[in-house]
Amino acid sequence: MRLSDPIRMSDIRKAKNTVGAMSRVEVARQFKMSLMLVVVLTVATLAVTAINHIASTDTVRAPEGAVTRVS
Repeated sequence: MRLSDPIRMSDIRKAKNTVGAMSRVEVARQFKMSLMLVVVLTVATLAVTAINHIASTDTVRAPEGAVTRVS
């Protein structure tokens, strides 16, 4: 199919039928999978953030022989 080809009404009807053919069970399954993905990614993000926060609270030490300034 080229860009200059006309759009046929039968092509549009076929596209609508395939999209509308999804059953409610399939839609519910897709929604549950998407929701679980969001939950898993959120929990993983919070875990990484917490780990980074805990790791960053360690005392930062200057290299040996470095001149440090205490104010």
